[in-house]
Amino acid sequence: MYGFQSRRTGNYLHRCHDTLVNHHGFDDRQPDQDAQWLIHPADQEGTWFWIVNRGKGGLLYGGNPGAEAHISRDALDANTDPYKWKFEPTSDGYYRIRARSTDECLHLTSDGFGAHVNVQTTADQFVEWKPVPVFDYPKVLAVKPVPFKHEIGDIDRLTSFAPPARETAPVLLGGVTVPSFLVNDGSQSMDWKAQHTPYYIIQRYGSWARTECQELPRASDGEVRRLKATVGLVKQEGAEVEKTLDISVTAEAGFTYAGASAKITSTVTAGLHTKTSTSTTSSHTKETEREMKLKAGRATLALWVRQDTYKLLRSNGDFLSSWTVRDPDIITMDSHQ
Repeated sequence: MYGFQSRRTGNYLHRCHDTLVNHHGFDDRQPDQDAQWLIHPADQEGTWFWIVNRGKGGLLYGGNPGAEAHISRDALDANTDPYKWKFEPTSDGYYRIRARSTDECLHLTSDGFGAHVNVQTTADQFVEWKPVPVFDYPKVLAVKPVPFKHEIGDIDRLTSFAPPARETAPVLLGGVTVPSFLVNDGSQSMDWKAQHTPYYIIQRYGSWARTECQELPRASDGEVRRLKATVGLVKQEGAEVEKTLDISVTAEAGFTYAGASAKITSTVTAGLHTKTSTSTTSSHTKETEREMKLKAGRATLALWVRQDTYKLLRSNGDFLSSWTVRDPDIITMDSHQ
């Protein structure tokens, strides 16, 4: 979380209703939330950023050249250029903050206290701002890239006729942060989310799930047994995931991004190592089966499916929701005879 200090005046960028003004600094012991800003990448390359006001929960909007910059609460439009900004370094930790839509900069209109801020480019200190850290979120800082590990360990191999475990130990595969305006946190408002959990964290854990086990006292030689598995979104209602994140999980374990979450497709895909889908089907699950030919005698069979559990957390680590997806392309059978 940052405050933006003007090189020209030494004062800070401050929200006043939905406009921006030149305002005094804030007390570190009780910082003014209207002068605090969340900076979040709007693309995977880290070139363009969303800037969110903590006090209001709205996004900084570039508008038209020469027009006043202001705060907008319309998250559905956040993927359009007026909401995206680039930080261009000048010197001594100061930056020009440039709007993608107009190629103009965040500009302080005068030295006066309470002066408004518009979108305009000038060759002076009126367009230079220093991001000053206010405070950090330890749980968010702990979300670091995790090297992709397709190998999540082996299944619980059968060494006797006793059924194996239902699931192997989960392995952390990735984590990513998403800004609060992209998450539907129950009845919480944009203001509440910006003030209490400006980031949300999505974590991915991989494991093997034993979906079916058959114990046969006496199998015939050449007997064929079929084991079934439900794949796709298996532990959470599809509508709930879509309502919370505007992400649809297909029966093929692909993610389809719609609405506001279309903005973070590349970020989530890279951070969680997921696969995307262009499908708009309403089918979240499907049944699949595998078969095995047996020898005569006693037998135990087990069917295993690769599964991934996604956890959605608030920035303080509070659990919000989770969903589990099983991949129809990664299935294995095991037997003991």
